Amino acid sequence: MSAANPLWLNENLATFDEQVRIEKGPQIIELNCNKETLSNDVTSAHYKVGARDAEGKIILGCSIDDPEIDPALHARALNDPYGYISPGETMKVIDWKEKFIPSVWKVYLNKGGLFQQVNSFSKKDDAIHAVQQMLGGT
Repeated sequence: MSAANPLWLNENLATFDEQVRIEKGPQIIELNCNKETLSNDVTSAHYKVGARDAEGKIILGCSIDDPEIDPALHARALNDPYGYISPGETMKVIDWKEKFIPSVWKVYLNKGGLFQQVNSFSKKDDAIHAVQQMLGGT
């Protein structure tokens, strides 16, 4: 197999001699943090008060200054290196259910044994062509 030809590991993942991989996956979107967007009908169940958004920020159910906030959550949020999100602020979530935008083909380059995303494409053929160009193929 040439480095410019993909080896399909499954229907959504291909490798090009372990130099580059393409994988179909969801996109990260921004939503206003509120009760509606935290509902399981809108986002995945793990986006809830006390959990983290896609950037690692703690999701709060009320303002950090609200006297009704859980004391443990308050302390955790104030001391967290990633910060927190109060209602009305923007949170980032992975659109696993493709409710807002379709999945994309992500291109990952092997950098010292660690695959890092370098690009993404809406069409599989475009991702394959871009990798082939990267690798000097057709």
